[in-house]
Amino acid sequence: MTSKGMYDYATGKYAPARFYNYVTKEWTTESPKANVTVAEGDYSPVLGMTYLQFARMGLGLQKSQNGGMGIPAAGRFDVGYHRYGARLLDSAQPREEEKGFFDGVDVSLAGMSSLAPGRVLFEAGSG
Repeated sequence: MTSKGMYDYATGKYAPARFYNYVTKEWTTESPKANVTVAEGDYSPVLGMTYLQFARMGLGLQKSQNGGMGIPAAGRFDVGYHRYGARLLDSAQPREEEKGFFDGVDVSLAGMSSLAPGRVLFEAGSG
């Protein structure tokens, strides 16, 4: 995105950027601030390559999608993400800056099941 807006490759023109917050149901022209930065260029000893390289290797297998993609060289590749909403353990609002995707999120079975609509089928301590 630039000061002109977002470039539309289909039309070859710039268009004003708008962002939709699906939690508050509001549109804004202001870019969302990143709450968490993921170092996708970090080396994973389990994969034997960086997370970005592993992702691009998978994308490269999609030959119908522009003939696949090449695997990039290893190196720093940080990507920022904005959390629009979450049910956090210690707060009703996301932190300004988080250390990872699940920072403060209840990832227990009870916590995850509380996100599902309808009846509560599982409660912590029952069994």
